Amino acid sequence: MSATDKGPKYDFSDVSKTDSQKWKLFSKDLSHHVMNTHGPLGSLADPRTITLIEDSPGDDLWGLTKRQPFSEKFYSGTEKSFIAFKDTWFKVQMLVYTILDSCFLASDTELINNYSYTATRARIEQYVTAKTDSGDPVSDEYAALLLQFVPFGSFLLHHLDKKYGVEEATDAISMLIAHDVARNSFKDGSKAELQKWCNTLGVTWFNLQRVAAKHDPEHLASLQTLMVIITRGVIPGRTGLPTYSISLIGRTGLSKLLMS
Repeated sequence: MSATDKGPKYDFSDVSKTDSQKWKLFSKDLSHHVMNTHGPLGSLADPRTITLIEDSPGDDLWGLTKRQPFSEKFYSGTEKSFIAFKDTWFKVQMLVYTILDSCFLASDTELINNYSYTATRARIEQYVTAKTDSGDPVSDEYAALLLQFVPFGSFLLHHLDKKYGVEEATDAISMLIAHDVARNSFKDGSKAELQKWCNTLGVTWFNLQRVAAKHDPEHLASLQTLMVIITRGVIPGRTGLPTYSISLIGRTGLSKLLMS
């Protein structure tokens, strides 16, 4: 079994947690898995501890040469160890990318494709060319380093973290739906079924309260309107929706759910 096969999975079907809760657990497990496979260098696969500014590699490889354990390996001093370091770095990036690809290709196809090694390297080459054309060229030596340490997996992880790691309106919607499903899941009057139903209802209510505390009543009323739309599988135009729901749609970017 490969390291990828043993890697963490992101469970889209788990309605007991919000996207951000699932992402935090997933990204933590991902970091641990990469570290277990490739040692301390895998700690740089943790979105909680490093943010790479993609469009600005600066003179320090996106800040990597200032961070341990990257800097220790980068300035090791021997050609043999440097070559081994480049190889390990690529393996770290490839492992991160492959796990993310296996989990998010269906939901985030464009991101996955945009941050493949080939696509990311091509953008770095374009950056080097643009710097030369602007009269502020990157040295040949530094350009070579940029292409030897392409952080394609880290870039992809960063973008997915921005999407799934922040609690927003969709988290509240998912919690409303989860609680509604749990509330209506009681099928018979057996004691065992009742206990199971109470436990599930308690979990979804706890999660809903936590998310609801961050939103005002109008916001929640808007989310409940959208929840009805989502659960019925209907994608209407805005005509006929309550004013507060239209306001929420504009503020949160949920207009993608509706036809203009």
